[in-house]
Amino acid sequence: MFKKVLAVAVMLACGSASAATVYNKDGTSLAVGGRLQANFNSVFSDAEDDSYGNRCHRHATDADGEDYYAECKAGLSGVARLNVNARTPIGAGFYAKAFGEWQVSAETSSNGKFDTRYAYVGFDSDNYGALVFGQLESAMYNALSVTDVFEEYGFAAYNLGAGEADSERQEGQIVYNLDTNGVMFNLSYQTAGLKGVEGGVAVSAGYTYGETLPLSVRLGYDYYNVTGADPDYQSFGLGLSLGNAGDGFYGAFGYQMTDIDRTSSHLNSYEAALGYGFDNGLGFMAGYQANTFKSKLFGVSQVVLESTYDINEQFKAIASAKFGVGHIDNGYLDKTHGIQYSRGRDHDAFSVGLQYNF
Repeated sequence: MFKKVLAVAVMLACGSASAATVYNKDGTSLAVGGRLQANFNSVFSDAEDDSYGNRCHRHATDADGEDYYAECKAGLSGVARLNVNARTPIGAGFYAKAFGEWQVSAETSSNGKFDTRYAYVGFDSDNYGALVFGQLESAMYNALSVTDVFEEYGFAAYNLGAGEADSERQEGQIVYNLDTNGVMFNLSYQTAGLKGVEGGVAVSAGYTYGETLPLSVRLGYDYYNVTGADPDYQSFGLGLSLGNAGDGFYGAFGYQMTDIDRTSSHLNSYEAALGYGFDNGLGFMAGYQANTFKSKLFGVSQVVLESTYDINEQFKAIASAKFGVGHIDNGYLDKTHGIQYSRGRDHDAFSVGLQYNF
């Protein structure tokens, strides 16, 4: 993302930096923003990511029920996003706010329908934080977001969400956020509206010291009660960062320990990022993402390399690559049934693209 502010600003002020204000009168405003992006993706680069239409699947089953690898071909694909951000005063220092963002593949043969990334409405204030309702990140995200600094292949190791929520953006949430004088506090409640979830809660807190080279320390915890026989899920998170991503030196580390009652061992997730952003708009970032389960690499173990060049405030070029490191037991974390295994493993991939933000 290469944003200077990665945590709460992303969660509750998700509009594009160059969004256009189409209405502003007596404190009531409406801004519209978004992005258009085209990428040339290598073989397998989008095999498990529907952000660009999911043109192929690297793993499939034939007519006899046997597993095989489907043919994936390199190619050009695109994606578009649109967001709206509204705000109006409702009292001295208090405001009503709403934000929505939708994404669609540029290839209508792939899906041609909009997927909701954000959709929430609620209250904001000058001194007492914000309270919103809808689909957005849980409080745990804010503890771990320090490593969410890659455009393409980053933020792959963590387990955020519950039930059938595979993304860090979950629906049916109540989220409170307070960020003042370097102190960050976030609290979220997951309602039973999400399939497979009877309820859940997440909390995070942190402190950022300094301005030139800020040091941030964050802690998080989440707990979900999901349907099934005693399959409660909980995790603990730690995030550390130094500097501002995309602006000079930046380094970050995140750790999450996930526990499911059905398993006898914890899933440990690690992410690290290190990079530098130059004044001329050129930026580099490198990272490592891995999961371990029962002392073995599990699900993901990869090095990510990325370079971006901001041609101007709206237009940027992106080059990304990921490389698998070591043998992994390919699988995923299911909040209802525990650790699930599947055949196969991740593949090396690269992507180059152009992104226009408005």
